[in-house]
Amino acid sequence: MDLLQLEGIGSKSLSLLNKLNIYTIDDLINYYPFRYEVLKVCDLNNSLDQDRVIVNGIIESIPTVIRLRGNMNKMTFRIIANNLLVKVVIFNRGFMKRHFEIGKDIVIIGKWDKLKNTIIASDFRFGKIDGLKIEPVYKTTSNLSKRNLSNYINNALNLH
Repeated sequence: MDLLQLEGIGSKSLSLLNKLNIYTIDDLINYYPFRYEVLKVCDLNNSLDQDRVIVNGIIESIPTVIRLRGNMNKMTFRIIANNLLVKVVIFNRGFMKRHFEIGKDIVIIGKWDKLKNTIIASDFRFGKIDGLKIEPVYKTTSNLSKRNLSNYINNALNLH
């Protein structure tokens, strides 16, 4: 079976996979992560200033996006997490603004600034994490996200 027969893979995705030396479905299935990220939800009430935190929250405000110099931007919004109203700041994700809806569940990963009641987010996921989640981290190439690569691998595994 050809890679182009997998859902979501077109000629552009195929050329990006080829840059990673992935030419066949077997290559894709055997493309292993270089590490795993352990996501364990913590309680902000027990976290120290500047700790790395992973929290489940509910979006409480529509994000505002401020354009910075060049192509950079800063998105700011509020969530309710651990019975606290917390400000979240994330850089260069302004293009995602339309996906943020009040009342939607979100997981925020970032650095806790306890004094400012703010999380400087490095990443986020829509939904919730119950307890512990282990995610694979793959080496990718420009214009190929780890999420897309993971989806391609899962689609290939489901065929076998």
